[in-house]
Amino acid sequence: ASQAVAVSIALAVLPAGSPFNTDGEAAARKMRDALGPQASQRAASLASRVWVQPMTSGTPKVNGRVLRAIEQSLVGQRTLSMTYVSAQGISTRRTIEPTIIAWADHHWYVVAHCQERGDTRWFRLDRIVRADVAKTRYTARPVADIGKPPASARPIDDTRSKIAT
Repeated sequence: ASQAVAVSIALAVLPAGSPFNTDGEAAARKMRDALGPQASQRAASLASRVWVQPMTSGTPKVNGRVLRAIEQSLVGQRTLSMTYVSAQGISTRRTIEPTIIAWADHHWYVVAHCQERGDTRWFRLDRIVRADVAKTRYTARPVADIGKPPASARPIDDTRSKIAT
């Protein structure tokens, strides 16, 4: 019951427009459905006594189709063709090789090798108008090639090592 509430709390504090809200809520529903009646009642009782304030970011909502294409590209190691609009409003077509998805400076990004620029670039997800997974495969670049993450950032899989210790 407490684990179900912990997941619900984590989801509740995600900023509006987070690209993982929808999938997170679906996973939380599945988890709650899997609880037995007693555990479900305990979870509901505990959840009714927890208050949270969501993070605010002002970030526009991320297009779900764009996120799905980025996920498919990352997992399948297939290049991604996208239409990207810069901060100046200039629209360009790019072919990228995604390395990570990152939350930094109150925005979601896909960090990728840009074939047009021949270098690593950070693309804000809310500025990607369209993204299509191509048939062309790429070899995933090491995450270390991006550089060190900000001091306050860490991969989400780091939580497993903290739990085990």
